[in-house]
Amino acid sequence: MVALCSVCAGLKIPQDKLLPADQRTFMTWPEVKQLEQLGGGRFEIANHTEHHKGVAGLSNEELVAELGAIDQRCKEYAIPPTSTFCYPGYGNTPEAVETLRQYGMGFARRGSTGMW
Repeated sequence: MVALCSVCAGLKIPQDKLLPADQRTFMTWPEVKQLEQLGGGRFEIANHTEHHKGVAGLSNEELVAELGAIDQRCKEYAIPPTSTFCYPGYGNTPEAVETLRQYGMGFARRGSTGMW
């Protein structure tokens, strides 16, 4: 089984909106690097866009920029570029699927709004 870590780097949550328990919920880039180093096929680092924007509201160029921002941060930490994607907000469009394909994503996943 592989654990998934979806990376979204530009999400800004004001400190006064976080509960004390939430302040350590978000991983730092050094922590993401540590997961990647543990490797062995146990952890997948997936792209989740820089600003957690739903893909339906993004143009092809905007989506590519969102993907590229995460891959640039990965490069800064010597993490291989992402090859899988997790849709923010569960939604996708045929245009986004094609953009992801052209970008080089091998796999994309989305959740659901239902209860598990």
